[in-house]
Amino acid sequence: MSLADIIERMNTAWRLTSEQRERIVSRVTSSIMDLSFFHGRPMEEGAAQKAAAAVEKKAHTAAEVQATTTTGARPKHEVMGAYAKKLGELLCEVVNKGGVEEHAGPTIVDKKLDLSGKRDFVTKEAAQQMFHLLLEEECAVEAVKLSNQSFGLEAAEVAAEALQHIGSKLTDADLSDIIAGRPEPEALDVLKKLSEALSGAHLKRLDLSHNALGAKGIRACAPLWKSQADLESISLGNIGCSADACVAVEELVVAEGLTSLTFFNNCSEDEGAKAIAKLLTRSPKMREFRMESSRVGPEGGMALVQGLCAGTCLVSLDISDNPMGAEVADGLAALLRQQAGLTSLIVSDTGLTAGGVKTLSQALLEGVPLLEILGIALVEMTADGARALAPALEAKKHLKRLYLRENELEDEGALVIAGAVAKISVLQELDIEENDMSDEGALAIAGSLKGKPDFKAVKFKDDLSKKGINELKEIVQEEFGNLNVLSVLPRDEE
Repeated sequence: MSLADIIERMNTAWRLTSEQRERIVSRVTSSIMDLSFFHGRPMEEGAAQKAAAAVEKKAHTAAEVQATTTTGARPKHEVMGAYAKKLGELLCEVVNKGGVEEHAGPTIVDKKLDLSGKRDFVTKEAAQQMFHLLLEEECAVEAVKLSNQSFGLEAAEVAAEALQHIGSKLTDADLSDIIAGRPEPEALDVLKKLSEALSGAHLKRLDLSHNALGAKGIRACAPLWKSQADLESISLGNIGCSADACVAVEELVVAEGLTSLTFFNNCSEDEGAKAIAKLLTRSPKMREFRMESSRVGPEGGMALVQGLCAGTCLVSLDISDNPMGAEVADGLAALLRQQAGLTSLIVSDTGLTAGGVKTLSQALLEGVPLLEILGIALVEMTADGARALAPALEAKKHLKRLYLRENELEDEGALVIAGAVAKISVLQELDIEENDMSDEGALAIAGSLKGKPDFKAVKFKDDLSKKGINELKEIVQEEFGNLNVLSVLPRDEE
C-alpha cells in the first residue's frame, strides 16, 4: 500500500466525538416527539430523550463494527451512511411502537438461558446485563443459546467469565450466528475466547452454525474441540466449511460417541467429504447425519456412505443437493441394507439418474422397514424408475412423507406411483409437482389419496387443463371435505 493510500485511509476513518453524538441525540429526540405527535401517540420529552439515546447507541455500535474491514478502515462516507440508515430504522421503530420496548431481561427456563432474538451487536454493558444470572452462586444452567447476538471481544470476555463460572454444569451450547459483521481478526479472537471458557464444560451438544468460520474459525475453536470428549451432537451448517475446514474438524474433534453430525450450505467438495468420512468411521453410534448442499461429488459421496457403514444405528440421513451421481448408488444401497432403524432418507438432487434409482429402490424394498420420510426428488426418475420404486413404496407401511418433485415421471410414471400410494394408508404428504404430467396422471394421483384420514398436503405444478384442475378439486373436496390439502399451480405461475 502506498503512502498516499495510507493517508487516504487515515483521512476517511470514521469517528464521532461525544459532542457530535450528543447533538445527534438532541435532534433525534425532536424528531421522535414530532413524528409521535403526528402519529397520534404524543411522547413526553423525557421518554423521547431516553429513546433517542438508546437509538443512537445501537446505531453507533453497529457503525463501529462496520467501520473496520479485514484490510483496514472502511471509507467514512460508507460508515456514515450505515449509521444514518440504522438511526432512521430504529427511530421509525420507536415511533411505530410508541417508545423503546422494555425488555424483562434474560430469564432461565428449564435450566436454559436463551439470549437469542432480534439480531444485535452486543456491547460490554449489554453483555453484563445478559449474563449476570450465570454469575449467581446457585446458578443451575445446563444449556445456553446465544444465537443472533454479534459479540465483539469486550462482550465475549464478559460472556467467557459467565460461562467459566457454570463450568462443568453446561451440557448444551448453541453458539450459532454470534460473530456476524465482525472483522475476521476480532471474530477469531471471540471464538478463541469463548472456546477457552467452555473447555471446562462437559458438552453433549454444540451448534456453531451460521458463523463464517472457515478453516481459521474451526482452528480458533481448538480449545473447545480438544476438551469435549463427551460430545454427541455437532452442527456446522453454513459456516464456509471448505475442504481445509473439514480436515480441521476431523483432526480436532476427539469425541468418539457422536450420534448427530450436521453440515449444510457449505463448500466441502470431495476432499472435505473424505475428511468427514474419517470422522464417521470412528463414530459407530451415529444416528443422524446430514451433509446437504455441500458440493460433494462421487468420490466424496462414496467415502461418506462407507464411513457410515461403521455403525448400524442410523435414524436419519440427508445427503441432498450434492452432485454425487449414480456412482454412489451401490454404496448407498449397501448402507441402507444394514440400517434397520432408519426413518428418514433424503437423497434428492444427487444426480442418481434412472440407474441409480433402480439400485436404490431394490435396497429400499429389502431394508429400512420403519421408513417414514423419503425424499427422492430431482434425480431424473422416469416411468422405469417409478416401476422399480413402486414395490418398495408399497412395502413401507409407516411412510408419511414422500417427495418426488421435479422428476420425469410423465403420466405413465404417475400412474405407477398412484398405484403404490393407494396402498400406503398412513401417508400424510406428497410432493409430485413438475413431473410433466397431464390431467390423466394428476387425477390418478388424486384418486390414490382416498382412505387416508390423516393426509395433509399434495402438490401439483404441471400442464393441467382448467377442466383437469376442476376435477382435481372435486376429488379432493369429496374425500376431505375441503381443499386445504391441495396445492396446484400451472407450470408458468410462481
